[in-house]
Amino acid sequence: MPKGTYCIIFKLKNKLTITVKSGKTYTLQRGTYIYVGSAWNGGGIESRVKRHLKKDKKKHWHLDFITTTKEFEAQKVITIPNKKAECEVASLLNRNYIGIEKFGCSDCSCFSHLFKITQKEITKVINTLQNLYNIEIYKSEAFQEEQIGDKRDTQQNS
Repeated sequence: MPKGTYCIIFKLKNKLTITVKSGKTYTLQRGTYIYVGSAWNGGGIESRVKRHLKKDKKKHWHLDFITTTKEFEAQKVITIPNKKAECEVASLLNRNYIGIEKFGCSDCSCFSHLFKITQKEITKVINTLQNLYNIEIYKSEAFQEEQIGDKRDTQQNS
């Protein structure tokens, strides 16, 4: 899988309070979220997303402090191969959804890279991204297996 931009759509089963490496504390409500990231080094998108979705790992990125909890449940992964669109996508989401201030964007000037959305809004987000970029959509389980292969999600509304 190439390098590029990715979005991880996930649910939090219950309210969650985390403290990241900088000492900043975030309290996230139960519900559905979309995280925007990018991977331009090493193994690209596949390697980065697989790492994010592992439960047992050293916590490095803000998202790791969520993905290692029992409250985290990954749903879908959207990839934008070979395109530096992380901040563009975050800016687009920030116009329509509630951003978690300064989450996942310590290396840029974005308001946030984590947004709270509803289950109903997932299709709207996917359609918007499809109209703007050449995206691929995967079930999150594809990144928890040894080989990605052709594990695209053919049912966007699930």
